[in-house]
Amino acid sequence: MIKKNEISYLFIGPSSYAIQLDLPSNMKVMPPAKRGDIENLMAEYPPGTVVLVDGTYHSYPAVSHAEIRTAIEAGWTFWGLSSMGAIRAVELAPVGMKGYGEVYRMFSGNDDLPDDYVALIHGNEAPYIPISEPLVHIDFFLKDLAKEKIITHEVYVELFQYLSNMWFGYRTLKAVKKNLMVHVAETDLYKLNERINNFQHYRVKNLDVLSFLSKCET
Repeated sequence: MIKKNEISYLFIGPSSYAIQLDLPSNMKVMPPAKRGDIENLMAEYPPGTVVLVDGTYHSYPAVSHAEIRTAIEAGWTFWGLSSMGAIRAVELAPVGMKGYGEVYRMFSGNDDLPDDYVALIHGNEAPYIPISEPLVHIDFFLKDLAKEKIITHEVYVELFQYLSNMWFGYRTLKAVKKNLMVHVAETDLYKLNERINNFQHYRVKNLDVLSFLSKCET
């Protein structure tokens, strides 16, 4: 991971919401990466380490493969995890970008996962308050409900397909709960509400960030 004597830059936004980041002293927090941010780093600083978590999708062009590849060739180290970072790490593994975490492993092992599996709508400025919930979190949640037999596997498949075909901005916990209510027995409503109230346990993007930082030297 990142050592104490390495200067590093963490591009992060909504994946840090409502969690406490224990950062190495030499790590600088940057907003979600957009096209040109890596080029600007290269122009201003000597080679260091970039940890790419979040990036822009719509308001600005996304960080490109070419600028990451160019930076790696110039001596920069790149880690990707959690969100756009995990996707870029899989795509750019052949040129030396490193990946970390559960989301990275999911994209690495499944070529059919779409980019919007990790996408969400959020505030444009810190603390980047999430407005919708990424499908990856909802998927972990629904799988747990099926495992605990609060819903059947068939219901899990049906709801996952329905939500997969929905615009990611409409994927909210309110919408998920509304669609679950017709499938959950009245005796299991307490269990359902308990899990929704503790939904942070399913936010694997956030958990990947905390896990990665825990392995960095502070």
